[in-house]
Amino acid sequence: MKQINIGIIGVGLIGNTHAMTLMTCIEEEVFKGKAEIKLKGFADVDENVLKQRGGLYDVDFLTKNGHELCESKDIDTIYICTPTRFHHEFFMSAVKNGKNVFVEKPVGTSTQVKEMIQARDEHKATVQVGLVLRYEPLFWYIKKGMDEHKKDFGPLQNIIFRDDQEYPYTGSGNHPSTWRADKAVAYHGTLFEHSIHDLDELIYYCGKVDSLAASIKFFNKKEEIEDSASVLLNFKNGTTASLNSIWYAVNRDSRRGEFYFKNAVMEFDASMIGTGSLQYKILNQPTTKVSTSEMTAAFLKEVFPGLKVPPGLSYFYENVGFMRSIIENKPTYPGLEIALEVHEILEKCYESSRLTKFLNK
Repeated sequence: MKQINIGIIGVGLIGNTHAMTLMTCIEEEVFKGKAEIKLKGFADVDENVLKQRGGLYDVDFLTKNGHELCESKDIDTIYICTPTRFHHEFFMSAVKNGKNVFVEKPVGTSTQVKEMIQARDEHKATVQVGLVLRYEPLFWYIKKGMDEHKKDFGPLQNIIFRDDQEYPYTGSGNHPSTWRADKAVAYHGTLFEHSIHDLDELIYYCGKVDSLAASIKFFNKKEEIEDSASVLLNFKNGTTASLNSIWYAVNRDSRRGEFYFKNAVMEFDASMIGTGSLQYKILNQPTTKVSTSEMTAAFLKEVFPGLKVPPGLSYFYENVGFMRSIIENKPTYPGLEIALEVHEILEKCYESSRLTKFLNK
């Protein structure tokens, strides 16, 4: 039976979420008879958070230096849940020490992602990226519906995405993370840190991007930390999509999407990471509404057949997927190649916005 000893670097908001859902895997004996999973070590620069998380999950190996987890012979799998700037550094340390790695989004710059791919291949590491909406039943079901109703829907013409979230860098709200106000640590704002998920989903639905134009603004005047972004994307399959990404002072975390086909319209509303409503209408037929339970049941049946635990967070599902890849020695999903594609599109968005400003001067 395989032993998986996990170290988590960065045990703040997202690191704690992974610890919690990994504990669900352990307590529900998801991999009984196949693997024994243990939370072995935590690292965080905040000593108070480190001690609190260590006590909560009964973890004895606590350190303020993440490299100690990467170098430990007692740990074989590393979760990198630090601010973006440190992803590349800890990734390289982990794979060079023979670890499997889960790295949160955004991974870094596209150049850094390419270096990570090279290091992963050189050291034969199992690596997964935290593009968590790939494991959200709502967004998975949208793709399933598009594929199953392709003939009835007709060609996809246009998509409208809107994603708004309360400022995360104020230290309050649903995603308190003050470091996101510092460009040296976060690199960019709402489009990069939050709507990377939305761009990833649009690529998931439509494939390769042919061209784009972007307008990025800074209403709070924080250097390189945008709080408003509008992106227009043309895909090689003929679809046009618009994405509006907003950070603001309203206590809300919301996503909405509208898909316009030749013969149909599909709409979703979602809160937090995805749970919400979905409906579609074909020509003059009555509107079909799909319940959350129906979407989740279909997702579990096809993606995790035999998973006998209560429905959970998409973070739980992505961690089940990562553990399964390690245990069964199968490719991870999503991997670094998927991350590279969305990071390159993000960089093109910033280039487009800067070019527009230059031309208008």
